[in-house]
Amino acid sequence: MTELLEHFERATLVLVSGGALKERLASAYCRHLCGLSRSAIPGEILEDYLLLFNTLHKEPASRDEDAVRASIRKLSLDEAALCSELIVRMYSQVTRQKLRLMPREQPPARAASPALFLTPASVSQV
Repeated sequence: MTELLEHFERATLVLVSGGALKERLASAYCRHLCGLSRSAIPGEILEDYLLLFNTLHKEPASRDEDAVRASIRKLSLDEAALCSELIVRMYSQVTRQKLRLMPREQPPARAASPALFLTPASVSQV
């Protein structure tokens, strides 16, 4: 789970960096997500992942570019934004899932307050 979270975190960081949206999307997907095995994708995000995968592999590769870059080039800006949102949403879901799996820490024991030991007579002396 930690490795998957790191892939989505890195992809999200690329998406929020500077530059053209389609270039950031291509970089985020190609550098951090395209190599993920489908078996590594949790069921909670599998539908979104497959939607992203199918969208970014829609067009055939050409001599000049691979299928992902050809597909992204043909996306409208709104479609590229939706693909980016999918990545951020999946990152959020993987993060929440990891947090649910983490053991809960017990809050530190609080020391007794000195005020609890004051008697009415000692309060009048203060």
